[in-house]
Amino acid sequence: MTNRNTANSEFIETPLGILTARGTWFHTTSEQINRFAPGLLKKVPLEKLVRAGEDWVRSPDSLSLLLYLGFVFMLSPWITLVLALVFHLLWNQNKSAFVSRPLTGVLHVLNSDPVLMLAALVVLSWLGISGQYLALGIGVALYFLMKIGLFRKGVDKIYARTGDHRITLNDRVFKMIIVKYALHHHVPIDEIDRMDEKIRELVIRRGKH
Repeated sequence: MTNRNTANSEFIETPLGILTARGTWFHTTSEQINRFAPGLLKKVPLEKLVRAGEDWVRSPDSLSLLLYLGFVFMLSPWITLVLALVFHLLWNQNKSAFVSRPLTGVLHVLNSDPVLMLAALVVLSWLGISGQYLALGIGVALYFLMKIGLFRKGVDKIYARTGDHRITLNDRVFKMIIVKYALHHHVPIDEIDRMDEKIRELVIRRGKH
C-alpha cells in the first residue's frame, strides 16, 4: 500500500486499485498503467492522472450546481432543479466521451471550493434578499447534495447494479484520461483494451473484501 499526498491530490494506492481522499475508487494500479501504457508515468506523474480523474468524476456535481445557480433567475425553481438533475444524469453517464486535456484544466477550476462557494454565496444571498425563498431553499439543498456527491454516488451504484456494464463510470473516465495523456505524449497503448479485463478483476476482488 502506497500513500501519495500532494497539494492537488491525496490518495492511497492498494493492490485493489487507487482510493482518493474523497472516496473515489479507480480500479487500476501504477503497475497496470505501466503495462498498458509503457513509459506514461515517466512523463505524467500518477498524481496528475489521479487529480484529472477526480476532476472528471466530480464534474457532474459542480456543473449541475452551477447550471442551477445560473438559470434560477430565468426559470422557475422546480424547472431549474429538474434541468440541473437531468443534465447531471446525462453528463455523468457520458462524460468519458468528452475527456480532453484542455477541458480537464477548466473542470479543475470549476470544481474548486472557492469558485463553487463564491458562486453559491452570491446567488443564494441575492435570492434571499429578493425574497425568493423556495429557490433559496432548493439551492441550499442542492449545494450540500452536490458538495458531498451524494446524488452522483447513488446514481453510480444503480448503474453498477443494472445492465451488463464491464467497468464502472469512474473507471471508464480514468481509462480515457490515460488514453488521452498517452496519445499526447506519443506513448504506445496497443494493449489498452485489455485494461477493461483487469479493471473488472479488481472490481470483483474488492467486492469480496
